[in-house]
Amino acid sequence: LYTQYRKPFMYRPRVSDYPWRDDYPKVDEVKLMPEWLEHIVQSNAFHYTTSTKDEFEKIFGPDKITVLDYHSHEKHGLALEFVCNGIPDATHACEETKLIAQEDKDKLNKDKTLVRRNTGDQFLLDHDLLIIEANREKLLTSDRHNATLLLEDKLQEMNMTISELPRICLSSERREWLQNLAEVAETSFSSEPLSKEDMRNKFSRYQDKLCSIDAPTVLKNSSWRKIFTSCEFQKEGC
Repeated sequence: LYTQYRKPFMYRPRVSDYPWRDDYPKVDEVKLMPEWLEHIVQSNAFHYTTSTKDEFEKIFGPDKITVLDYHSHEKHGLALEFVCNGIPDATHACEETKLIAQEDKDKLNKDKTLVRRNTGDQFLLDHDLLIIEANREKLLTSDRHNATLLLEDKLQEMNMTISELPRICLSSERREWLQNLAEVAETSFSSEPLSKEDMRNKFSRYQDKLCSIDAPTVLKNSSWRKIFTSCEFQKEGC
């Protein structure tokens, strides 16, 4: 059996956690990063590698569990990590996977416009949160995906980024808790663990991603309400 190690502070609410349905209560419709993490912690729903691995080992035995390092994609790719380090005696498959990984790497080096596969950071999550809240407040009727892309166009026209809008971040206490968890997990599960100093530097660089746009506050601004009620954000136009 396989379980995956991922640095705890790199978990974020998934897009599917924000369903586009009228009958969902607001708390589930737009759950901001601090609220989402607190819910995960308090409900003991943080299905992290430690607890998952422990439960599997109780049932199947420690020699039946393999931990795959999610962050291997930064060096050689998740597919290679699975085939070469996860499947016993898969020598031929490993060599073939290495060739494919090298071909991908060569393509990326030749064409910088290509996007590496499986990179969730490419998704406009804060844009999506704002669009969902605008829809909940019945300001717009256009398609969710198109509205998200249009919002990015609007921001570029205004010469600003989404991060300049009001945001809500983790408390200092919760950041410290998350950093401590990350340091313990790194030494326990990473195939190539970072030093404590490198881990703290990486955590520090990730700080702004531990925040979410404060969509309700943004939409209290009359200018933004006017933008979202404009013809561009309506399904049938004007």
